[in-house]
Amino acid sequence: KIESAYFNIIEDSNITQNQYLDLIKQNAIPKLKALKLSYKSGHFLASFIGKTLGLLKQKSPIRLPYLRLCANQYFYSTEKARKELGWKPQSDVVETIKEVLTEYVDKRKPKRNLPILKGKVQIDSTNTLKVGIVGCGMFADTHLGIIKKIKNAEVVAICDLNQTAAEETATKFGIRGKYSDINEMLEKEKLDVVHIVTSGQSHLALALAAIKKKVNVLVEKPFALNADQAKQIFQAAEKNKVKVCVDHNHLFDEVMIRTRELLAQGAVGKVCYVESWYATSYSSNSGNRYLSYDAKDHWVYQLPGSLYQNMISHPISLLTDVIGKTKNIQPVAKYMHIVPHMKNDELRVLVEGEDAIGEVHLSFSVTPRYHFLNIYGTKGTLKVDFLNKYIYHEKAIPMIPKVIVRNIQLFSQAFAAMGAVFKNLFRIVTGKYSLFEGNERLIQLFYRSILHGEPTPVTKEETIHSMEIMDEIWQKVDGMPAQKSGVAKTNGIANGKVTRPKARRTVKK
Repeated sequence: KIESAYFNIIEDSNITQNQYLDLIKQNAIPKLKALKLSYKSGHFLASFIGKTLGLLKQKSPIRLPYLRLCANQYFYSTEKARKELGWKPQSDVVETIKEVLTEYVDKRKPKRNLPILKGKVQIDSTNTLKVGIVGCGMFADTHLGIIKKIKNAEVVAICDLNQTAAEETATKFGIRGKYSDINEMLEKEKLDVVHIVTSGQSHLALALAAIKKKVNVLVEKPFALNADQAKQIFQAAEKNKVKVCVDHNHLFDEVMIRTRELLAQGAVGKVCYVESWYATSYSSNSGNRYLSYDAKDHWVYQLPGSLYQNMISHPISLLTDVIGKTKNIQPVAKYMHIVPHMKNDELRVLVEGEDAIGEVHLSFSVTPRYHFLNIYGTKGTLKVDFLNKYIYHEKAIPMIPKVIVRNIQLFSQAFAAMGAVFKNLFRIVTGKYSLFEGNERLIQLFYRSILHGEPTPVTKEETIHSMEIMDEIWQKVDGMPAQKSGVAKTNGIANGKVTRPKARRTVKK
């Protein structure tokens, strides 16, 4: 006769509820606060809530059996298993709880763990980077204004094909070195960083020139004409051991940083669908420089993706930051008769991500202008407004009739919008409002990556993937064949050498 014995073994360490809550506070949720109630008070409250919700035919979240479990401290001895089986626990309960909490915290860290305190990037270095700027268009002024505020950087030289433009910009910002040739600037100045703020066609040749002189490079969008050119730039950078970064600035707007934090905290649950919108409202802005007759020769229209390519990196970079690598790209384009120098001016791109579906919207005709990111998940939705700089988190409210929930959500959205209005007005009045806050953080993070030996804020993989998405879009959209790999002969570049663009006096961004 065989006798059987069954042992149901659980942890028998006599840890109290207060000790357990203290471990959570110390290792996972520092702001955790526990409200203590007597069993009688808890029982009364649970009964009242249960009966009230019962009248509405709703289940109470506080059930009396659970309440009784919380009111008692249970302990189950494993002494018999120790004696008869020689069993011993493999780990200490306190250490196990700490490990679980550490894993919980790690999973809730945002995708980009940025060294930012109160909106500002922390650079713990006394070294100063010598910076050169190539291109004197309007975006050069933006870069120069930002660099002027960074204590770890000094602009010592500026370069433009038009010597007059270079001299005017140098005088305006108090820059010593003025050049019309990048090679001369690189020979005469000991630079640590070069900002390339010129036409997209010139980026490859200018970046390679700086990289060969062991100079780190920040490139305005579009990073290059195609993915092959992007790969050439990064291969040269790796060979010469310097850093290269593209200016995908909206990844570092305050609202996007907060969005990544909310996603990491599970605010929307599992992400299902992401909608990335970027519109220019040219239909109500007929005086825009890209719409004039003379603009037909502008460098943006000579890009493989025409005017789209000058802007589409914004919605693409935000979309892929949420859904990761993409595949099955399906673009649709239509002509709304707004941009006279293109065959179409409305573009939608449906993509499949790693675990979600995404869509890029690039509109030259929709009015008013929009720039937002909508993230739809199994537990809620995030609506991220980059123009008005606010986030609205919409989620279901259980146990309340839907008609009431909809009105609560409407009020909540209005409250969030009004909060953004007052916050933006305060920043405007105090001089702290910036249209280019993302640029400022990205440039600071790039400088920090150089000074601290850290990864660049936008990685090589992200940059190339963004270019690959563009290449596939241009292949599939009628009227925009993909450009062949290598150095193209285009406005601003011929056989890899920087040349003076036709019908233009300066290299402008």
